[in-house]
Amino acid sequence: MFAWFAMQKEQGFSMLDKRYQVFIMSSGLDLYTERSILSQSLISHGFFPWEIEQRTSESMAIARRQIDEADYVILMLGAEYGERSTVGISYMHLEYIYAVSKQKPMLILMQSNMQKQDFIEQNVQVKDQQKLHEFIQQLREEQKQISYYSQLKDIEKIVRSNMMLMLELYPADGWVRPYALQTLKDEIEHLRLQLLQARQQLEQRKNAPQEDATIDLSKVSMNETFSIEYAMQAYQDGNFKDITAVKNIRWIELLALFAQAFETPAPEENFVKIINHFLSETALQDAIKQMPRVHAVAKVQINSQVLFQLKQQFKHQRWFEPVQSDERQRVLWKMTEKGQKLSQNYVKIKEHYPK
Repeated sequence: MFAWFAMQKEQGFSMLDKRYQVFIMSSGLDLYTERSILSQSLISHGFFPWEIEQRTSESMAIARRQIDEADYVILMLGAEYGERSTVGISYMHLEYIYAVSKQKPMLILMQSNMQKQDFIEQNVQVKDQQKLHEFIQQLREEQKQISYYSQLKDIEKIVRSNMMLMLELYPADGWVRPYALQTLKDEIEHLRLQLLQARQQLEQRKNAPQEDATIDLSKVSMNETFSIEYAMQAYQDGNFKDITAVKNIRWIELLALFAQAFETPAPEENFVKIINHFLSETALQDAIKQMPRVHAVAKVQINSQVLFQLKQQFKHQRWFEPVQSDERQRVLWKMTEKGQKLSQNYVKIKEHYPK
């Protein structure tokens, strides 16, 4: 999580040099105190919060403009669906739909009680209960970054942990103070030279296929299992608990899992996205083994050291390799011809001998 801060420090930037714009969506006046704490927390961590309190058809144009300019979006949901537009859904809901259409990185903050149907029935106006319930279901189906808070002090903790993670997973241009521009230009030139050097080293490795003696990794059998340790938040009896679990999977299955995504050069960050999605599919069952009354899980995340070992083994076995960088200077990986053949053979075997 702190890799982003290390990069900023190396570049000569501080949180006072760079700012990121965050658009806040909420139902309205019912969350006045919570929004104030959220805005103050964002400011203290280097973000520019922006929100619109009074919703009208005219204000939607302003909201859309602000969402376009925002680096990130936060939706704070309480016990109100919000003022409805002429089309029958709330302005908050419309803002959400627009932000999704613009593919804006988004964090959802929701009161813990909103997970309980009886709380909604007792605290939400009857005319809004169905709409709010449907909206909550939509959020759970479409969004991964959902955090629940039960006390006001939880909001600052959520901002501190989740927004820093957002910066790392979804890097944004942000706003840089003018006096830092020369530092930025110098860093771009430095990175350009590093990229050129890396490409030269990569070309040398291609011409010298012997294994790198500095990597202490042994050969593995395709049917050997790899243990993936991961963390998650498990929800039970209205509260959540941070727990860890282990998922065992064969190397050949891991190879097939990533094959399609890296058939052509793709960002290295896709490794963590794909494996986290895979772990999420069975995380609830793994959590129930430890906490029998668990009804939901969130924030499923592979252990960073395990992810590093996984990528190193992929590279060492010559199944995947870094090939180039894109215009955002992200390292791109691609499955090798060796990896493709192994994956294709596995798929053929599964087709002929299904379980």
